[in-house]
Amino acid sequence: MDLSLSEEQAAFVTASRRMLDDVCPPDVVADVATPNGPGHSVEVWQALTQAGWLGMPFPAQFGGAEAALFDLGLAYREAGRALVPTTLYSTIAAGLFITNLGTDEQRKRWLSPICRGELVGAVAVSEPHAFENFDLLQTTAMPVAEGWVLNGQKAFVANAEIADVTLVLARIEDGNTDPAFGIFVVPRDMAGVKIDPYLTFGQDAVHEFTLAHCRLPGDALLGDGSGTTHWRDLCEETLFRVRALHCMEMLGGIEAVLDRTVTYVKERHQFGVPIGSFQAVQHHLANIAMPLEAGRIAAFRALWAASDRNWSGHDITVAEIWLCDTYVQATLTAHQLWGGMGYALEGHLYLWSQRAKTLDLLCGRRATRLERLLVGASADSPASL
Repeated sequence: MDLSLSEEQAAFVTASRRMLDDVCPPDVVADVATPNGPGHSVEVWQALTQAGWLGMPFPAQFGGAEAALFDLGLAYREAGRALVPTTLYSTIAAGLFITNLGTDEQRKRWLSPICRGELVGAVAVSEPHAFENFDLLQTTAMPVAEGWVLNGQKAFVANAEIADVTLVLARIEDGNTDPAFGIFVVPRDMAGVKIDPYLTFGQDAVHEFTLAHCRLPGDALLGDGSGTTHWRDLCEETLFRVRALHCMEMLGGIEAVLDRTVTYVKERHQFGVPIGSFQAVQHHLANIAMPLEAGRIAAFRALWAASDRNWSGHDITVAEIWLCDTYVQATLTAHQLWGGMGYALEGHLYLWSQRAKTLDLLCGRRATRLERLLVGASADSPASL
């Protein structure tokens, strides 16, 4: 596996970093990620649209760029460094589901506005009692003459209150003994939809999404209406890609923590010299840098695995376990080196600490991740959405 970037990819990374340094500095992130913050920056969104990020993985006929998953991963890496507001991730995830599961008409209807930056999307998979297992999902979709009626409750839905549409995973109650599932496109203003924000320590725009006799038209179900043909494979394939992309986001976050900490220990003086000259400080930096290098290999390999049609979740699960642990530990070590400034709001280190722990939780329980390795790395985890 070649970890080097092509000349074009290196130029993309450089241009992306400069753009985000300009439009998404830590002050902007801090304003968005507050209990009363919007969870979304219009200025950052417009910049991402102009840079073509929102259309990167989608077909050209719908306004996309048909970029390789690895190239999108490079964008996620830079987004993780800059802590780009999470509407980017939820919208790309929604678009990937529409691309994999939708008809051409549905793709035209929903992907085209996503590529133009006119639509924010969200994905609602996990439930209060079913965070990591599809088979326990209780949200139902009942077919009726004019379409569908949805009932249920989804948990930890990123950006549901902001999103124009939310993709809801539901069990289809059509009388068949074999369980069938489908993903339904639910506009935010539909009758029967109730959205309640969670108050989280990470200050994310995360919501409880409740459906009570929510009536949807027949074409709200992604696909040709059967809802079952190869559905599980396509859904799991999409989840694999979303999970691999979040590994790249974590990689970028760890790199940012290390870079900012190196800068700090160069500038912070004690006893008349930079504290970075102390051997103990250098050891702490090495304890961030060494697992980071391993994490870079793991994240790139996860992207490679998610890009392969003969995918296996093993590499993605390994990357999740390693990067979740490394990201959290990197922020803890950085706080030790920053001292009191690590907890000062103007230092902004806390923003990466919050994101590290949030991603660690959203990737699911560590025990479940380890169990996946033992049983063949099942993809049945909606947690990364």
